[in-house]
Amino acid sequence: MADTVKVEACNVAIEVDRSRLLDTRFLTAMGAVSDSSRDPGEKLVWYTRALEVVFKDPYKVMTQLADANGGVLDEETWNGFFNAVLEAAGSKN
Repeated sequence: MADTVKVEACNVAIEVDRSRLLDTRFLTAMGAVSDSSRDPGEKLVWYTRALEVVFKDPYKVMTQLADANGGVLDEETWNGFFNAVLEAAGSKN
């Protein structure tokens, strides 16, 4: 049975499997995102990989967020949601 946590933020509720935030693929991708020697395009690719590990279908989650917030997903809403996921799952420092 998966260790899931329900996250409600920015008018959307989802369940997230906490173990995905400990997955080596997620940790490797987030490490690459925070590597200042990487160019922005490369960081975006790694960030996308990290989201795929956590959400499986990040575009679906982003669409739910957009639909629940006036049809547009701005950076502030996305950041607030993703931070809420990390905090709820206990992985945010």
